[in-house]
Amino acid sequence: MKRTFTGILAINLITISFLPTAHSAVKTGALCPKLGQKQKVAYKIFECVKVGKKFIWRVIEVNSKNSPGVPAPSISPSPSPSPLATSAPTPSPSPSKTEVAKQEEIKLISPWETTITSESLIKTAEVKFNEWWDKHQKESSDFHFYKNPIFDSVNTDWIENSSRLAADKFNYLRSAPFNVILSDTDSWAISVMEAHDIPIPPTRFACNVPAPAQCSDTKNSFFLIIPRVAQIGAAPADQFISPAHEYFHLVQGKLLLPARVREDSTMPAWFIEGSANFVGYWITEKASITNYRSGRQLEINRFYGLQPHAPLSAFTDNNLVQNKGLTAASNPYGIGMVACEYIVASSSFDALLAVFTEMSRGFTFDVAFEKSVGLSLNNFYSNFEKIRGNAGVPYGT
Repeated sequence: MKRTFTGILAINLITISFLPTAHSAVKTGALCPKLGQKQKVAYKIFECVKVGKKFIWRVIEVNSKNSPGVPAPSISPSPSPSPLATSAPTPSPSPSKTEVAKQEEIKLISPWETTITSESLIKTAEVKFNEWWDKHQKESSDFHFYKNPIFDSVNTDWIENSSRLAADKFNYLRSAPFNVILSDTDSWAISVMEAHDIPIPPTRFACNVPAPAQCSDTKNSFFLIIPRVAQIGAAPADQFISPAHEYFHLVQGKLLLPARVREDSTMPAWFIEGSANFVGYWITEKASITNYRSGRQLEINRFYGLQPHAPLSAFTDNNLVQNKGLTAASNPYGIGMVACEYIVASSSFDALLAVFTEMSRGFTFDVAFEKSVGLSLNNFYSNFEKIRGNAGVPYGT
């Protein structure tokens, strides 16, 4: 190929060299002697063309300066850019402090991190809970729903839906009958219990206290003894948590066997009620009933700022008297819920469940806690007090 190409190039050069050169200087527009003649000048090749009545030179080929005789590449002219295209690109505005804070809030936290925000804690706990949720598919459970006829005209679907979702999701841990009894009176609830051989408390009150009440029996029942059922969208989030919250107490009881759940010497109330709240609100969100974050806000904003400061470790018992007699350690629900967020976010939801399982093997709460989540209980309490304000739990007066 090289030989052939060189020969062609030599013939062309010879042809060009025979063109007459005695006429005026060869340049664009200058007169030329004969139509069709060609002349090479430097790296340009001219041809004699007729324009009007004159013969003039016109460039027909431009060769590279460094490689004479090699045609230069044809380059299509680019269209003139519009003024908008030639202007410098508009720089992206610097994010405001609010936007930066929002971006920082959604970052997931590291295990037992103490520099957090409420949203980063919630988001991380949500991711970890969803990992557990996706890992365990729903299983058909032995579920029974009994509703007093007085509630027939009231929207009670959410009670059945959230109860069934909880039972189906946790069936791999608690494969046992689950009876939901919705009534406005203890007497109707007791009649259902008698008809279906459900154990009845010695007090003859379904929840061991007169109605209205919500409670769970660690064996197989959950009760809503209330005069009125809230409609979705017409009540605060905490009005919808009871079914899933109470069901998780049944899961706790199953995992703890043969230990007893509610003895203060066995397990602190912040962990018992806080984990039930954590699960309860996430399940109500999964069931499209209410929102986890709105429920969380209610739980932590209505109590702790009004009381003298008490550390998480003080919330050991469950002696809340509603609307009066509030004491620093009497409401473990909200602060316990946030504490359980911190546990799940820093380890996993399976690790939280493992605390109950380890206690069923005879370990004390502090030992079971460390074995399950990888941090000593004392260090956990210390860390929680550091994050408490940023996590949204008021320190109190």
